[in-house]
Amino acid sequence: MWWSRPIDEVVRQITQLDRIELTEAIQSFPARFRLDFTGDYLAAQSDERLRHLLLAAVLAQRPHN
Repeated sequence: MWWSRPIDEVVRQITQLDRIELTEAIQSFPARFRLDFTGDYLAAQSDERLRHLLLAAVLAQRPHN
């Protein structure tokens, strides 16, 4: 799971994803909450914005200690 890995590893992995992989990761992200992004919305975002969205989802899913 994304959220169980060290954060530096997660960031490195996210930066290596291409646009298609980013979109698929966001659309299939197994979160406790629903990521309600349409395909059209995701298609209109930059790669950096997609990375930001995915990282935010991962951070929100991590346990807060």
